[in-house]
Amino acid sequence: MCNCKHTAADFKLASEAPFNSTLIEVNSEWIEIGLQDVEYMEENFPDTFSIPEKEIRESIPVGMMAKVIVDWGIEDVPTERFWFEVTSSQVDDVGNLAYFGVLRNDTIVAPWGAMMGPIYAWNICDVDVEDFLNRHAVGCSCDRCQQIELAA
Repeated sequence: MCNCKHTAADFKLASEAPFNSTLIEVNSEWIEIGLQDVEYMEENFPDTFSIPEKEIRESIPVGMMAKVIVDWGIEDVPTERFWFEVTSSQVDDVGNLAYFGVLRNDTIVAPWGAMMGPIYAWNICDVDVEDFLNRHAVGCSCDRCQQIELAA
């Protein structure tokens, strides 16, 4: 195991923009897919691609919806954006926060409710703070919910 901290640039697939590999459950089998490095996209296409602040993408609580862009790695199947709900997070072997979740859209390949992960902050192209607050934190005065409200 290395002692370095990996970044999105460490993971590249055949696409022009970097993707890192992750796993998703389809029909009770785990398949490898690619998640787009959205930080690369925002940096290289700032007029047409924007993402939430890094602090928001690095503090997504369980239950919040986040959006990713996936390369299915299947010929003639286009890249696709979809929402997933964060079910857990952990720090990987090299110190990166990794999210795990379930799909909250039916997709071309995987159904609603499919499990996936790890998903890194550099893969998150959107978060739905308003939906989370409406479902979980309306009027909550705990430090975590207050932090989310301030970030929104």
